[in-house]
Amino acid sequence: MKKVLLRVFSGVVCAGLLCNPTAVYAKRGLPDFVVEQSYAGNDNGTRVLFAFATNYGSTYRIAEAIAAVLHAEGFKVDLKFADNDTIDLTEYDAVILGSNIYIEKWNKKAVAFLDKYKTELASKKVAYYCVCMILGMDMGGKEEEYAANYLKQISDGYPEIVPMAATAFAGALNYRILLPKD
Repeated sequence: MKKVLLRVFSGVVCAGLLCNPTAVYAKRGLPDFVVEQSYAGNDNGTRVLFAFATNYGSTYRIAEAIAAVLHAEGFKVDLKFADNDTIDLTEYDAVILGSNIYIEKWNKKAVAFLDKYKTELASKKVAYYCVCMILGMDMGGKEEEYAANYLKQISDGYPEIVPMAATAFAGALNYRILLPKD
């Protein structure tokens, strides 16, 4: 009898988890370490805007690492949220856009950035990157296919913007900071 009740209870819990979208998807506020910042460079240095959209901070950590390298090379780099309304692209020589992939799509804030600035970006040096947790998993050899598909979403949606570079990175997920989606 106990085994039957345990199976029924397990079945109900599993069905609840599968049918309840708040249990399947997760979302939380940004970690405290995700902040806008600037790296001063040479007086004559190229100014680079790093616009990013992130849910858990991996996209930001990658932006920080690349910005540190660019800064060491003499570039002036600003890390700004993609939804920052005070961005003036005329101040920058190049733009790098980073976005997390969430439920197979680019972050809405990154897409809104492209929508807002697509005309200006078409005449600038631009690079894209996306970060997706599943790219770090064994996908049976299809990891590159997934990465190419994520980048294709943006290149197909914004053909007027021709990036100098585009790549995808494997992300990470810290289960301690994961909260149920609102």
